[in-house]
Amino acid sequence: MAYWKFLCIVVDFAVLASICSAGTLQKGKIQLSSSHQNKIQCRSVTFPTTFNGSGVVHVIVSLNYGEKFSRVHDSAVAWTENISPTGFDVCIVVSGDGANGNSVVNWMAFQNPQSNMVSGRAAVGLFTSDTKCTRVNFPSSFGTRPKILSTVTHSVTRRPQDAMVVWLEEVSLHYFRICLREVKMFDGKHENIEVDWVAFEDNGNSFTESNQTTFSNPGVPLTSDNFAHCKELNFSASFYLPPVILVTAAHEYDSNNPYSIKAENNAINSWVEEITNKTFRVCVKDLPGLSSAHDPIDVNYAVIGDLDPCIGKSCDYFAVCKAFGPTDARCVCVDTCPSYNEPVCSSNGTTYENECVFQREMCNRRENFTNYHPGSCNGFPSQKGRHHLKKPHSWSEVVCEPIQFEPYVFYPERPIQVLISVNHIDSSNPILVHDATVSWVEEVTNSSFAVCVTLSGRNKINSRDFATVDWLAYQGAPAGGVAGEIDFNRWWTGTACKTVNLPLGKFNTAPIILVTAEHERRQVRQDAANIWVEDVTRSSFKVCLRELQSFDGAHESIHANWMAFNSIQRPLFGEHGSINFPNTGMLLRKFNYAFCKDIQFELPYNKTPIVLVTANHSTAGGNLNPVHNSMTQWVEQINKTGFRACVKELYVNKHDPLSVSYAVLPDVCEDGWSYFNGSCFYTSSQCDSWTNAERRCRAMGTSIASIDTQEENVFVQQRHNGAKAWIGLNDIASEGTFAWIDGSLSKFTYWQKSQPNNLAPGQDCVHTLGVNFNYRWNDVDCNACHQYTCEKEYDDCWSQPCMNGGICVDEHVGYSCVCPATHLGKHCEEFNECSSSPCQNGGTCIDGKMNYTCSCPTHYSGAQCDNYDDCQSHHCLNGGTCVDGVNNYTCICPSTHYGNRCEAPSRASCLSLKNSGISSSGIYRLTPQGTSFQAYCDMSANSGGWTLIARFSNADTNNWMRDDGSWWYDVMTGQGSPTSATDNQDMISPAFWSIIGTEIKITRSDDSSHTALLQTTSNCLGSRTFRSKMSSYGTFKYRNQWSDDRCLGNCPVSYGGQYQSTDSFSMANCNGNIQNSSYIGFWCNWETGDGAVMMIGGGGSACNRADHGIGITENDYGAFEDGLNGGEYDFGNQASSAPTSLYSLNLWIR
Repeated sequence: MAYWKFLCIVVDFAVLASICSAGTLQKGKIQLSSSHQNKIQCRSVTFPTTFNGSGVVHVIVSLNYGEKFSRVHDSAVAWTENISPTGFDVCIVVSGDGANGNSVVNWMAFQNPQSNMVSGRAAVGLFTSDTKCTRVNFPSSFGTRPKILSTVTHSVTRRPQDAMVVWLEEVSLHYFRICLREVKMFDGKHENIEVDWVAFEDNGNSFTESNQTTFSNPGVPLTSDNFAHCKELNFSASFYLPPVILVTAAHEYDSNNPYSIKAENNAINSWVEEITNKTFRVCVKDLPGLSSAHDPIDVNYAVIGDLDPCIGKSCDYFAVCKAFGPTDARCVCVDTCPSYNEPVCSSNGTTYENECVFQREMCNRRENFTNYHPGSCNGFPSQKGRHHLKKPHSWSEVVCEPIQFEPYVFYPERPIQVLISVNHIDSSNPILVHDATVSWVEEVTNSSFAVCVTLSGRNKINSRDFATVDWLAYQGAPAGGVAGEIDFNRWWTGTACKTVNLPLGKFNTAPIILVTAEHERRQVRQDAANIWVEDVTRSSFKVCLRELQSFDGAHESIHANWMAFNSIQRPLFGEHGSINFPNTGMLLRKFNYAFCKDIQFELPYNKTPIVLVTANHSTAGGNLNPVHNSMTQWVEQINKTGFRACVKELYVNKHDPLSVSYAVLPDVCEDGWSYFNGSCFYTSSQCDSWTNAERRCRAMGTSIASIDTQEENVFVQQRHNGAKAWIGLNDIASEGTFAWIDGSLSKFTYWQKSQPNNLAPGQDCVHTLGVNFNYRWNDVDCNACHQYTCEKEYDDCWSQPCMNGGICVDEHVGYSCVCPATHLGKHCEEFNECSSSPCQNGGTCIDGKMNYTCSCPTHYSGAQCDNYDDCQSHHCLNGGTCVDGVNNYTCICPSTHYGNRCEAPSRASCLSLKNSGISSSGIYRLTPQGTSFQAYCDMSANSGGWTLIARFSNADTNNWMRDDGSWWYDVMTGQGSPTSATDNQDMISPAFWSIIGTEIKITRSDDSSHTALLQTTSNCLGSRTFRSKMSSYGTFKYRNQWSDDRCLGNCPVSYGGQYQSTDSFSMANCNGNIQNSSYIGFWCNWETGDGAVMMIGGGGSACNRADHGIGITENDYGAFEDGLNGGEYDFGNQASSAPTSLYSLNLWIR
């Protein structure tokens, strides 16, 4: 008996599922169609591994119907045929209407008996109708009643009349009976039928899981179960894929029960409906049918498959385990999350849309932050206070004392920053100005920080008191402000400064800056340093530190905490400002040689507020470089109406002017109360009944807290440090209807699971369960003793936040300002530029910061809606598009038309326009050869119809005489101004290569009449474009000689106008040996001296060689290259001397 060790593979039969082989055991699934009633369906199965032993191969099969439940299927039976070491056939027959669809055959095959298992093949004798049972004796007895699986196997193949229902009877420790009954009654003689069976205890060392389930069958089968008895079972552990399941029904006749059914009068079939990786549904049918008398039926089942590899695997960072194979389990982050909004706050103070989004983010970023509390985070958690330092020993130089934070205010995974200022509020001498001190913070944690102050001064002022420190600890930044820290990693003697860049566009003016030094090294006196800010602008500032004692060694691991703001977050900040110290006078002994000023608060305060100060210096106007400076600031006396600010700076010949920025932080609520979101809350320290708690709150002019939001729920419970506490919710007035103290129904609740339950009489009041119970609620007896929270609304208008005559309106949360017409903004702080009604013609004014915009009505535009849309009264014709201008309009015409209103049709050339009756010279749109462009047409001179195609100028770059000759051959986009005949710049028009003509003329740019200096007198171009004419002689590029002592072609011409005084025409009346006077030659050259692309007049030895005309060169041979002898021009009389640049030559075609 071998131990079965599984090995899984995949076999691709038509619709075959995965198959596993294991030494002498193999298993798998195969799909068959079972859509025809009582019609046999068979398939062949090939074992993935051939059995090599000499033993009999046994096959056990069972039916199931997929992985998703739709209905209970009709009963069907399966059997095997042709079992061999290489495979077997499996057949099924379906009862009922045959609408089962596809069936899945689960199978298991083995050859030799396995450990703790007994198997065999039982022969069933000849029989016809009714039930046939055969007794099978075990070779040896089992210790416990075994589980048995069985399957019918046919020796004669493809006989549907031998389809049998098989079940077990009388299963005992020593034997059992196999019972068969034909599916179709009176279906003839049945012989040569055998049954493969296997019996085992526990899992038999072969199965992943096995068990037995009992159908007690107390009543009639249900119609919804298709008159079968079904139950859903859970696997003991999840599987990687839905496993193979084999089932066999077993029945026990009870001779003592007169209603028990004998095997001869019964028929039992079992099968599996759906199989998932966690559950399966097993069904049985027996012969009694709709009778109420059904015997209990046991179903033995065995499960073979790969367990989910994620079982027992843990994942970090909220990852989930995902199986990528039967042994491949990996931790992955969730891909998608629900879209609902149920915010949670992480331990680093970041709000996430819901818990799934939080966990996905932690997983992707591989961070160990926790879900700190439900609801959104507090964007600016803060605490403030005043700490009175104890009088140090006379030999002490530094005093450091710890300050504890209140619990649950700060997020544990987010840095805390602290700002401090030293004052002498405890001084017994109100007129005394103390010596300057240096202060910093260190050991900042989530529960506390330490404040350190040096003892300074050598004038031995006799004072019995010591300094007091005002402080503000916070995370994040206040609304409208920016906060951060900057590192001073290491510096030596003197002053060190670092630049802080502020967010672009955050501030319109230079902000208020507060700074404090934070030391990582604990109580290191030599790191004591004055701190101040330099050169504050809208976009940046510098933080500077100067060691208290020069040459005090290396300073390292120091940070500067800073906060910048212009507007203040109320009600945390009461007011802020800047105190100017011009420092032009003499230092006075009465001020202990410091500069001091008394400041009156703008607002009245019921209690002395916290005051934070920072010195601000500028290097502008010849002031000291901070490297040579040092300054410190502090507050002397503070009361409810004002404070005295003092500053000292290093004296170097003079004292620089500077300022001291300050912020005032009053107590928003009275002593013992805490502010949150528009209300003040009192937290009791002693417990009481709900009724007494409400009575105590009313005595203070308030009531037990009503919770409106998750954020308020978290705040209230955190104030109780995790203890249970009463809230105002109750159902005293109406059982089951929970309402707040004022009778309003609760819009927000956060009950613990299964609450409220009114478990005992009197559970009419609600308490919070505390932080450790996820901030949930519970209903309890009102006489229980719990702490409580009282709530009263805070008057946000107390601090007079509205400016410029605005009226403050207090609201439940916050306030609003009703501004006069001249101002806008949350605090009426911005002048309303729209108050002067600048928008005309019905335009709507939209105010901005220091400006305004006008939203104009239809047909109007402009900054003040003062420009009427001229396109409304002027329409472009023939599909033209009107573009409005300032008191004018422009028509963008299609290629088929031109004119101010697109009124005229386009033509292929200026000559075509002339022939259509156009007689005015000007700019027209031409459409030759499928292209469209604008060109200038001369309609007056020389009978008109001339198209301007090029211009040659010596006033700019030698574009026509470039070494590559590209303008003559390659350029395919217009260059210069093709619609102007008066420009003195090079130009080439698309007409150069697209307008077909027969003759050309040349004019001067300074001749508005366009009189021809030269005009051809024959069909010079041969009905071609000018480029086609020029390139017909060849393509001459860099250093390609175009001719030798000749012109490649010429045309007869006549001269006129100012030709005798125009450069290029000096040889117009000369007859030479390569060309006579009345000709224009193309691609001309004489000897090794010079040439011209277009030579005008005579040429050769008698006519000044060949470098006169258009495109002239002194190159040793006619070519596009500036030769060593120098000289090449777009036109002229001789290339060796500079021609005129006062005018240019225009080339026309007709």
